[in-house]
Amino acid sequence: MNMGRWLRLISIAVLGLISRIIPFFYSQNPLGYDTGFYRRYLIEERLFENVPGLGIGTIVPKAILEIGKLLHIGTDFTLYASLILPSVAIPILLYILLRNRCGTRIAFFAALILAISPIQYFAYWAMLLKSAYGVAFLLLTAHWIERRSPYMYFGAVLIACSHETTSIIFLLTLGIWFFFEKARRHEILRIAAISGGLFLFFHSETIVPNVVTLPRASFNSWIQFITFSFPLLLLAGAGAYSFFKKYRYSYLAAFASVMILYPIFHLPFYQRIFIYTDIALAIFAAFGVVYFLDAANASPTKKLRRFFQIITLTLLIAIGSILANRIYQLRPLLPAGINTELAKLDSQVLAGSYILTTTTLAPWTEGWSHAHIIAPGMLHGKQALTEWTHYLNATNPNQKTDFLASVGRPLYLFLPPDAIDIYAPQSCREQLGIFLFRYICE
Repeated sequence: MNMGRWLRLISIAVLGLISRIIPFFYSQNPLGYDTGFYRRYLIEERLFENVPGLGIGTIVPKAILEIGKLLHIGTDFTLYASLILPSVAIPILLYILLRNRCGTRIAFFAALILAISPIQYFAYWAMLLKSAYGVAFLLLTAHWIERRSPYMYFGAVLIACSHETTSIIFLLTLGIWFFFEKARRHEILRIAAISGGLFLFFHSETIVPNVVTLPRASFNSWIQFITFSFPLLLLAGAGAYSFFKKYRYSYLAAFASVMILYPIFHLPFYQRIFIYTDIALAIFAAFGVVYFLDAANASPTKKLRRFFQIITLTLLIAIGSILANRIYQLRPLLPAGINTELAKLDSQVLAGSYILTTTTLAPWTEGWSHAHIIAPGMLHGKQALTEWTHYLNATNPNQKTDFLASVGRPLYLFLPPDAIDIYAPQSCREQLGIFLFRYICE
């Protein structure tokens, strides 16, 4: 690889890395809601333990976290490094995928756009660890498929053993590509058999319920996606025709089609598919950038050339500006001062205890203790939501103690001081810390 390519790769990596590090200037634990669930895995002693967010089919992410545990390099460092690594690698892998197929310019601009993408940053901030590995393996496997490398079969295993949603995307892409790529149908069938077989093994019990209920996932809505991606959409609109004209029967075209159509038809977890749609749009947008630059070079007048150059630069700056706004707006979810209290939590409660907390604080208490966490509709909070509603709205202390009688013992409460009265009468609690209370009524 020549020096120019190395410089391009380094610049992409640096851009991605800087945006991923900035949140840590705000807080020790600045990332999103799922942080605690993954941290719980790291503090568990048993190998490949199933915890919320890391179930039976997430073998590869678990193995990576296990390496961090084995090397004793620190819980928080392992947690965040294991997310930063694939997050920074994703645009680099896109560059590698596109370089031979579409050329260096297309590859560079697509990777650059993905590195500064507000949608990719939001996925990172939300601590979507499995998605990060899924996307990285999806791009790596696409590279192997394009090169007809036997590693593509290994890539199918990596995807299936990392993330359920990515497996679905991969299988749908293979299905569409199968109809256009007659020369490679035997390969496609073998890849699909490997990935599909593993997917069925891990997720056979949830396929029918998901198809029936079409579950939703917490991420960006359509309005938010369009708002945060508006300049990207303009560039993508300018380049989509050029892409499909040149590569309409390729694996990349099948992938892009799935990414666009999946959220349009509101298929299961379609909100999370925006992470993948963003990749397709970055590819289209790279074609749009090259289209504008070529138009500038071919312009007969200096004024027209400057016009195309200004449009391109303005839209790229707009994408970066939205990213800067996202970094500024997406501040830590934890209340001020709670990190210290979380660090003490495991030493303050008895082994095998239950901790009652809010839905917001549930993943954090889950990730900083070995206790059984109870929250409305979550984890060990098995009571019906109507029961939780009556309990939280009750004004009679006896109604609250009646509800808490059905909860496991010993029982603690980890709650903001201004919310404790909603959960337990004063006569039934003993304060152990700023956020921690022991429930003393039987």
